[in-house]
Amino acid sequence: MKIKKNSFDSNRRKWPRLKPETVPFLKSVDFNQGSEVRVINVSRGGMLLETEVRLRPQMKLTLKMVTTEGIIKMEGLILRSSISSLTGAPKYRSAICFLHPFHMIDDLSAAMAEQAEKLQS
Repeated sequence: MKIKKNSFDSNRRKWPRLKPETVPFLKSVDFNQGSEVRVINVSRGGMLLETEVRLRPQMKLTLKMVTTEGIIKMEGLILRSSISSLTGAPKYRSAICFLHPFHMIDDLSAAMAEQAEKLQS
């Protein structure tokens, strides 16, 4: 049986990615490497980070997420990591898959869907 190339969904993501500025309760993210961390995007299932520290694929880490509700520790697994900039200190982008869903995003996604529905009315 042949499978058509177009039969696959090109967007394999389970949850939508949100830019950090659309997640008002997320104040900062850190982990024990002592490196600056910049959030590129976040979802219920993971996060894309930019750091000055290379994170190796399959490495397990604990993220400390500072939110308006307090500090949340999220365990994750590095899926992939690549160099993103050689200007100044090298910077790396690493995709992290959370070991447990980030449920605070659910509340935000529901509020965003409700707001979009109101705008359409």
